[in-house]
Amino acid sequence: MKKLLVLVLVLAVASLANATILTWSADSVNVAVNGTITVQLVASDNVFYDDVWVGADESLIAQIQSITEIANNAGDNGYAAAQSAYLGWYKIGTADMSDPFNSVKAGAQFDVVIKGLAMGTYVISSDAYGQNDELTVNVIPEPATMAILGLGGLLLRRKK
Repeated sequence: MKKLLVLVLVLAVASLANATILTWSADSVNVAVNGTITVQLVASDNVFYDDVWVGADESLIAQIQSITEIANNAGDNGYAAAQSAYLGWYKIGTADMSDPFNSVKAGAQFDVVIKGLAMGTYVISSDAYGQNDELTVNVIPEPATMAILGLGGLLLRRKK
């Protein structure tokens, strides 16, 4: 009987735990060299969280240009702070500091602007309470570059 009461107590406490899961609005995106693209970080619910790391090590392929809160969805004191000691990484969090304490909204909370620098693949991760979600950024050449390469190929293939 005592074991049953302990089990019920443990399950009751566990059911009160809330965990926000942060995911990206897309699994993979394409961006041109020197182009930018904006993706969103999406929260599964309206729970407050603090000091979640988002980013990737500094790269020559792509970089995060900025992370900004979307229309107060991260609460009236949501934040995104670049980490000077860890280039390419940001700390984000949500907070609600004014009555009625309901300004944190589930859904898209932060805009992440990414700039393509050179052809290749760049992987950005978010570590939200042990839940890692990754965004793959494929930096592709501009259409004009592809057209020039195609014309060059035709020129080389031409019979003399």
